[in-house]
Order: sequence, then structure tokens, then C-alpha cells
Amino acid sequence: RSPFLVLTSADTILAPDALENLCLPFLSHENIGIIAGRPLHKNSIDSFIGFVVLFQGHLRHCLSLVYPKFSELIAFRNVVPSIPPTFVDEEEIAAIIKAKGYRLSYVPEGAFYNKGPEDLREFLSQRKRNHIGHILLARKYRYEAVTLRGRSVFKYLFKGLPLEYKKRWFWLGAAIVMEIFVRILSRLENFFKSGLYDYIW
Repeated sequence: RSPFLVLTSADTILAPDALENLCLPFLSHENIGIIAGRPLHKNSIDSFIGFVVLFQGHLRHCLSLVYPKFSELIAFRNVVPSIPPTFVDEEEIAAIIKAKGYRLSYVPEGAFYNKGPEDLREFLSQRKRNHIGHILLARKYRYEAVTLRGRSVFKYLFKGLPLEYKKRWFWLGAAIVMEIFVRILSRLENFFKSGLYDYIW
């Protein structure tokens, strides 16, 4: 019955005032339909997978300042009939709301903490699942998550990159190669499976 809804994953911890900061734009902007919060990963930068998780989080933040990326914490207008069956439910909700003529927004102050994968197998599984979800979403709604746009990603890849990432240049190169590999693998799997998934993960 509420005009606004908040959706968050069960494995997140909200920062102080995160919900208030996330929802405030609704009060002054009637054309905003959905707002993304900012994930702050608690992984250690001293391990390779932890470094990659933190680096990707930084990159998503930079991209979201230009075009919002939706993840485990969103607030949105109650104009969606149900949560869709998909690997990327937040992005699909954003696609539905955008199709209704609303604006998409990102509020970094709506921050939340979570922990990304800690080993290579878990990381590759998560990245492949997300990328396949974005491919299917683009086909269904002609809506592209900003991270699916290769040019946009490379444009902001090194923009404002903190020194702690630049110092680990070998890991940085390996992270880029690994992401390219995951994207190729995801497209091959999607091609051979013809988009047939049960969305249980």
C-alpha cells in the first residue's frame, strides 16, 4: 500500500541514515522512479579476489555518478506488479520503471555494507550469473545496465583511480583480463542455453 518501497538483500548492513538518504529525493523530484544505494564491500584489499571486488565496486560507483547501477539496495515507486524472475532483479525493476517514463537516480549517501566473493570459483560464478542476467535484460527490454556498456566502462576505468589500486598494477591487469574472460564465457553459455534458466542460485 505504500507509494514507495525499499528492497535490500538479506546479507547487507545499512549505514546510519542510509534509508533516509536513499528516499529523500522522492520528496522533491516527482519524476524520479527508482534510486540506487552504494555498496561498500568489506573484503580485504590484500588478497587478489578482495582487490578485484573492491576495484569493481569503485568502478561501479564512478559509473553510477553518471548513469545509475542498481544492486542490493534500491528504493522505488510502487508501480511494479511483482519482483520479476531474473538473476538481476534490481536492474529489471529499474528497466520496468524507466519504461514508464520515470528517471533513474543514484544516492551514494544511501550506503550499505556487504561482503563479496572470497575465492576465485565463487567470484567467477557470481560474475557470470550477473552478466548473463544483464544480457537477458538487454534482450527483453532493450535496457542496458551501465556495466554492460564496454565503452562506458573503459572510459571510467582509470578515472580517479586511487593510488592503492594503481600500486597493484599486476592485479589490476589480471582483473581486467578476468572480466573479459567472464563476459566471453557468459555470452557463449547464453548462446548454447538459448536463454533458458531457472534463476535458482
